[in-house]
Amino acid sequence: MKIKPILVLMLLLSVSFGQVLTIAEARATDVGDTVTVEGIVTTPSWSTGYTSYQIQDATAGLNLFYYSTYVPLALGDLVQVTGYMESYNGLLEIIALHDSTITVVSSGNDLPAAQPLT
Repeated sequence: MKIKPILVLMLLLSVSFGQVLTIAEARATDVGDTVTVEGIVTTPSWSTGYTSYQIQDATAGLNLFYYSTYVPLALGDLVQVTGYMESYNGLLEIIALHDSTITVVSSGNDLPAAQPLT
């Protein structure tokens, strides 16, 4: 039966998407890898035509980007994001798979100490 290997592959892929990595761990993955991270929003979005924020956890910072729509987030929101890693003009980013893969876990969190983004 050819269906079983496909089902096993789909199950393995769905499990890997659910594993939350630290931002440092996500930054160590390859460009194009799909990851899930959690971080606190530390900047406003610089546009209302698309989504672009910086997020940070205790390990590192990362740019959060989504092309299709603007997702309103606030400074101090703890967000969970599933997306793929991308490098844009030397800036490492997580590109959300869909606006529904950007989830606010909690709001009003203290902002962490700044970390450089590269």
